[in-house]
Amino acid sequence: MYNFDLPIDRRNTDSTKWNKYRDQSVLPMWVADMDFPAPEFVLDAVRARLDHGVLGYANTPEGLVDAFVAWIAREFDWAIEREWLVWIPGVVPGLNLASRSIGAPGDGLIINTPVYHPFLAVPRNGGKQPRHSAMAVDGGRWVVDLDDIAAKAPDACGLLLCNPQNPTGRVYSRDELVGIASVCSDHDLVIVSDEIHWSFILDQDKRHIPIASIDPQIAQRTITLIAPTKAYNLAGLNSAVAIIPDADMRRSLVRAKAGLISNISPLAYAAALAAYLDQSA
Repeated sequence: MYNFDLPIDRRNTDSTKWNKYRDQSVLPMWVADMDFPAPEFVLDAVRARLDHGVLGYANTPEGLVDAFVAWIAREFDWAIEREWLVWIPGVVPGLNLASRSIGAPGDGLIINTPVYHPFLAVPRNGGKQPRHSAMAVDGGRWVVDLDDIAAKAPDACGLLLCNPQNPTGRVYSRDELVGIASVCSDHDLVIVSDEIHWSFILDQDKRHIPIASIDPQIAQRTITLIAPTKAYNLAGLNSAVAIIPDADMRRSLVRAKAGLISNISPLAYAAALAAYLDQSA
């Protein structure tokens, strides 16, 4: 059993969130960087890799690719192909790469708001124009305004989707995702879907559904970004993967990352492999 009662003092460890509020009466409670140790089986995998002693540049391990493909099938009943995968050191870099790789300079990029703050800088980082589409509260639930997305679509090339949604906590239903995908299909929008919060599901009757898993045609216009770093509290061991079934979009994103994105650490690869092999969730 995981011990959530173990106190860990992170002061004087160069922790970004604790340094931010140094000498202030503030308890930073970031979901992205929790004050719990990573699971022991992940730490064991990192220690085993560290014991080798050489921490050079690393290719993506074949075993990790196999584990990830099996994990996606097991977790979401989604059959993906190995060649769809582009490994990157983080979901936020993936959002920015996607912004650079789709559409043309000056195109609009639609963002549902409120949203996790790094989303707001993504359009301009990629030479796009932000088009904010406010979510609405309906019966106590935050919902996407499909009509507003459609109204903003004529000069846009894509939609940045946060699924599950941060910060509203929405786990979108299949019907909601179909509605979002239909609007994007009608207006030829690429869906860039941040799905890093896949594990943060509190209601027992809810489950995370990757939007690209709904239908192969939806998948062909979707860049899905996913990582184990939130679920297993591995924020400092950055690794993520972009799932891009469309070959042209995949090549475009690979070109966009050339010279800008660093290699993933062999320790991060080891941690990710341990996470995707975990079947206890």
